[in-house]
Amino acid sequence: MMEFPQPATIQEAIAIQQQLQRQVRIYDDFATLLRIGAVDVSYSKKTNRAYATYAIFRLPALTLEAVYRHSAEVTFPYVPGLLSFREIPVLLPIFQHGASLPDLLLVDGQGIAHPRFFGIAAHLGIVLDVPAIGCAKSRLVGVHKPVGVVRGSYQWLFYKHRIVGAVLRSRTKVRPLYISPGHRVSIPTAVQLVQRWISRTRLPDPIRFVDQQTRHYRQQLEA
Repeated sequence: MMEFPQPATIQEAIAIQQQLQRQVRIYDDFATLLRIGAVDVSYSKKTNRAYATYAIFRLPALTLEAVYRHSAEVTFPYVPGLLSFREIPVLLPIFQHGASLPDLLLVDGQGIAHPRFFGIAAHLGIVLDVPAIGCAKSRLVGVHKPVGVVRGSYQWLFYKHRIVGAVLRSRTKVRPLYISPGHRVSIPTAVQLVQRWISRTRLPDPIRFVDQQTRHYRQQLEA
């Protein structure tokens, strides 16, 4: 596991992203997937605290194996494109305190579909050295052709003359998801895997689960 330096300034944070981005590998670099993980971070509406959940699922049935939670004060300001410096410090203690790494990690956020091609899924993938996929609810960068309204339709997402992900209609006539690899996964594989784990809702099941768990965790601690 790589150290996670906490930058003192926005300029420092950008420099770290630019340096680490060179290590990102956007091709399939993993063996058989037996266990996948998902992470999510939720913020308090009352304080400067954030709440994180990490869940592990065993394939092929997505059987829940373990759930880990952690909360901490957020020290880095909110800056578009620098989300990882707010969220990773809340997530890392979960892994530092013994949670096992998955064969692949789904992240509620961007992968390389990012101004510097280094969103939180890329950053977390590099820090943990695990294959990672970003699954975001909204677009941060890029352009794409119109996406068909039928479930499973998708279009490539382009940014600075390169494909950085795909815009996927996960349910018919529902707002699309923005899928982009973070590390050690190719773009086509990222799209195929996310589709495999979507059942009844807009989000892939592992992301939906940790999203719900994080909100419940926050509500419990703030009650």
